Amino acid sequence: MKTASKVFIILGIITGGLLCGISTIYLLIYSSGIYALALDIIGFRATFYAVCLSMLLFGIAMLITGSVSLRRLSYATSKNELILTSVCCLLFCNMIAGILMLCLKDSDLNNNTNQITDNKESHSITTNLESLKQLKELKDNGTITEEFNKMKADLLNNL
Repeated sequence: MKTASKVFIILGIITGGLLCGISTIYLLIYSSGIYALALDIIGFRATFYAVCLSMLLFGIAMLITGSVSLRRLSYATSKNELILTSVCCLLFCNMIAGILMLCLKDSDLNNNTNQITDNKESHSITTNLESLKQLKELKDNGTITEEFNKMKADLLNNL
């Protein structure tokens, strides 16, 4: 269900981008030249600008809400972290994505916890290996002699 939520959020982001682009093009085309004159004659110019600007603002809201929702969904570890984001996504980005996010279970989000833990473990292993290399260089340079075995054992125990 998490993957489906991400797909619908991405569709909402694409729709928001298209809405921004189309409303901007309309504003650029119809604000100058003969089109502006035609809109003035029929008294529709102010209404047209209001509609285009509201389309543009709603498109920007879709882009921002979709981006935030996608990021929060990637890093959330419990359903409680997603409630506000889900409601905002439901209202401003994509209704289906918001509903799917509200229906997520904590077990669907456990993969995020595993990824965060794996990243921390791999970072600590890399740091300890670099420390072992530096320790070996210090021993080869003659900077440390007797302490090498004790420090090496400490670092290996931390792995």
